Amino acid sequence: MSGEKIHKHKTRYSFMLVSNDPKRPVRQCRIHGILLEILMFLFVALLCGAIGILVYHQTYVDSVTTKRKAAEEKIEQLQGQLDEMTLANQDLNDQIKILSEAINENSELEATEKKAHEEASVPTQFPLTGSAGMQQLELNDGKDLMILLSADSGTTCIAAGDGTVYQIYDPEDEIYKEYGHCLVIDHGNGYISVYRNKGTPAVKEGDTVTRGMTLFMIGDDNKSLGFQIIYNGEYIDPLSVVLIDG
Repeated sequence: MSGEKIHKHKTRYSFMLVSNDPKRPVRQCRIHGILLEILMFLFVALLCGAIGILVYHQTYVDSVTTKRKAAEEKIEQLQGQLDEMTLANQDLNDQIKILSEAINENSELEATEKKAHEEASVPTQFPLTGSAGMQQLELNDGKDLMILLSADSGTTCIAAGDGTVYQIYDPEDEIYKEYGHCLVIDHGNGYISVYRNKGTPAVKEGDTVTRGMTLFMIGDDNKSLGFQIIYNGEYIDPLSVVLIDG
């Protein structure tokens, strides 16, 4: 027994292939066991590789799907924000339009008021509420022009335009002394109107007056009113400025 050689038995596998060819209906193929193992190993390796590729592909697809869904949600969110901003911008544009219109209206109103104030500050109003006799005088060697008005008792001396009572005083100059108190209104535009009457002034220095405001009440003792206009420091003819109806 010890001298005998032991031969290792090699396993072989046989495959039978059945054909529909009547001449060769059966064909037998033999393959070594190790080759079959190699083929099985390769098959399993390929199968695992295919499964791995499928799993990776599915994972990749799921990842892409998740990212796409997140991107779509972000886009939807941004679109919502954009819509809100668009509405807010439209509201802001409407408010700007309303504000612009209000500013334009206010500017037009201010311009109208400014023009009205400028016009009202020019002493164009006749300084008496009633009719009166009128005499034109040239005083101080013709340098000072004045109209002397003779009014009825109960007539009112009024401001010829908007302005501020700059001064009220009793003149010491003999030329003007006989005409009574001197009330001076500065109209703020180069025009100054002067009212000379022996009555009691109805305003005081520093008062703001408007066109038509009462300055003196004309009575039996102060029926005469001296009226002058100074423009840019020089006396001018009051009739060149004052509007006389009729």
